[in-house]
Amino acid sequence: MARKPTIPRIEEVAEEPVATAEAAATVLGRGEGIQVDDSNTGDDRDIGDPEPIPEGFDAGFEATPGTIPDKSTDLLGRLTEALESLAHKQAPTGDPQQAEMMQGFTAAMTVLAGAIERMTEGQLQGAQIVADATKKAQRPSNDFYPAISVFNLRGDKDFPKPPLKCEMFIPWPAEHESLTREEVELLNLLIPGEYRIKRNDNTVVKVTCRVITKLDSDEPNRLMINHDTAFNNDYHRMMPPLENYLRQMLKQNPRTRALADSVLTMEEEQALIAARKFNDGREAKKGEPVISIGQ
Repeated sequence: MARKPTIPRIEEVAEEPVATAEAAATVLGRGEGIQVDDSNTGDDRDIGDPEPIPEGFDAGFEATPGTIPDKSTDLLGRLTEALESLAHKQAPTGDPQQAEMMQGFTAAMTVLAGAIERMTEGQLQGAQIVADATKKAQRPSNDFYPAISVFNLRGDKDFPKPPLKCEMFIPWPAEHESLTREEVELLNLLIPGEYRIKRNDNTVVKVTCRVITKLDSDEPNRLMINHDTAFNNDYHRMMPPLENYLRQMLKQNPRTRALADSVLTMEEEQALIAARKFNDGREAKKGEPVISIGQ
């Protein structure tokens, strides 16, 4: 009777000294005449041989971190190319049966194109959802902040302040960002002229308002308010708040008096917000915001 070969246990193999890589391969049963019969493929090769590269495998592909090849889209793309090639080869030759077949084939191509388009749209939407969720987890702040402040009680996002009609010096350069909504609306109503302003100590000063228009039209290009001493370092503290003396100036001209009265004060606007109303007095509908909402 033939004696069965003894297979060393793992413990014995581990304890056996290995001097070289060739010796290690011999002890572990790799290489040197040991063949494996792959019954599925019929491929006889040494255990130590590398795995064969499958046919059609793209060895030059490098996965980018965070990306996964879209196999379904690639498969549909290849199928579409194959069908288009087939349609080109099977061009109508006048045979009614072949023309009927091509008509059915064209309809199938239309359905397939629609399926590919819907699948692509779904993948893009899914990728966008994942990207938005990841971004929100990493940076939970709003992409569009409401910009609610003392300068704009409703917020610049949904209720922006009107822009200044031109460059203004009052007599300092007027900056839109540092002006309230009320101040911007009043400044835009100013017209040239001389105006008397009552200061904090009840003294009266006369200021001038000049408007320089553009060369090719009557559109204002620059507005300037000036007085020799009222705004210098010694006396500027005696001037009332900007919105106060702007209203004084506008009420002295019949053309701007009613318009100035229609401009809401910041306190009046705050009361409307608390009552869920807009600046024109309209009541907000259910769920309709009266201030800006961040996104």
